[in-house]
Amino acid sequence: MILDALNREPGFPFHDGEMAGRICGFDWPMTVLSLIVGWPQSLKTRLRTR
Repeated sequence: MILDALNREPGFPFHDGEMAGRICGFDWPMTVLSLIVGWPQSLKTRLRTR
């Protein structure tokens, strides 16, 4: 899926699974957060914390 490929970044998400798929499959460019590659490291770290 093209959207999934655009939302991928090496090493993020930190695991595979349902939620990782949902994060990568969501249309982030249509939100204020934009593409995952532009997300602040603090947000990515917080998402890694379970």
